[in-house]
Amino acid sequence: MKACILVGGYGTRLRPLTFTKPKPLIPFCNVPMVLHQIVALIGAGVTEIIFLISDNSKMLRKECEVWKKTYNVQFSFCHEEEPLGTAGPLRLALKKGLLDAHSRDPFFVLNSDIICEYPLRDLLAAHHQSQGEGTILLTKVSNWSKYGVVKYDDNTGRVFDFIEKPQHFVGDRINAGIYVFDPIILTRIPDGKCSLEHTIFPHVAAAEGLYCMEHAGIWKDIGQPIDFLHAVPLFIAFLGRTNGGTTQLEFPLATASSAKCTLIGENIIDPSASIHPEAVIGPNVTIASDCVIGKGARIDHSVVLSGSNVHDFACVTGCIVGWNCSIGRWAHCMNGCVLGEDVHVGESRVVNGVRALPHKTIDRSIFEPEIIM
Repeated sequence: MKACILVGGYGTRLRPLTFTKPKPLIPFCNVPMVLHQIVALIGAGVTEIIFLISDNSKMLRKECEVWKKTYNVQFSFCHEEEPLGTAGPLRLALKKGLLDAHSRDPFFVLNSDIICEYPLRDLLAAHHQSQGEGTILLTKVSNWSKYGVVKYDDNTGRVFDFIEKPQHFVGDRINAGIYVFDPIILTRIPDGKCSLEHTIFPHVAAAEGLYCMEHAGIWKDIGQPIDFLHAVPLFIAFLGRTNGGTTQLEFPLATASSAKCTLIGENIIDPSASIHPEAVIGPNVTIASDCVIGKGARIDHSVVLSGSNVHDFACVTGCIVGWNCSIGRWAHCMNGCVLGEDVHVGESRVVNGVRALPHKTIDRSIFEPEIIM
């Protein structure tokens, strides 16, 4: 069985992190974002994964060579020369022979920004039961006006309407960015730029061939830093319910004995991180490999990527600290700071809502959101 992962775009919303690594390789809870999806797909019976990409990422290809051996799965790459939307890349994969419109086997399509519990086997079973052209996963949200709301028959699951960013309440179930398609749907996609959501789905729904399945578990689009941070406690809570493991991936939740510091709530800390006993960590913190956290340091609701150093008595609140960064003694990073690779915050400096490009030094306090270029 095949699956396609849509990795179009250049990760602009997650800059400055994506100046160092392509978006699929940005770690979420210490595991590359896309590896969460890869392992879930393998668990659902997928043996070949096709990346639909807009840049010829050598870094992603290199990682896939490792994952190919680790997880016994094949990878292919379909590179678009110009933006083709969400449906156009599928048509391109068909033209390049990576997909077959005459195959009898359905295939998965996933948006690469999505973190959830990936109920892929259930979605596939629902698709087989409906015998439609496509089945889309739905999720319930409170901020429905930001998304396309899906209207469907509660009894059959057949989709009959899409309402893009409604101004008034018409429903709170939205497209979750995970699909199962019969290959025949590929014949509906024209050459060039085309949207699944705005063009293909309405056509299939009008032909009474589109169905849905509602997902009640965790779900988050983590393509923006604020949503990335908000997804961490959701995922940690999910891990708590599943004893820290999801199929072939494991996320050991930190304990007082393993971290040897003061912990508040649930956190994920790589065993190689060095944390002073008088540091205070949590809640909802992920600390990656080879980090050093100093005496009296305080970190909460934040992500600290590998090789970073949070010095004595520094405070990091609601931030993403990139690779190999240094937060000086008594410094305070807060309110959604996103620090690119190798950023240095000086001693006793306060930085509020800052986005700093890689290899920058912040030697002054910044009290209003700012981009450091």
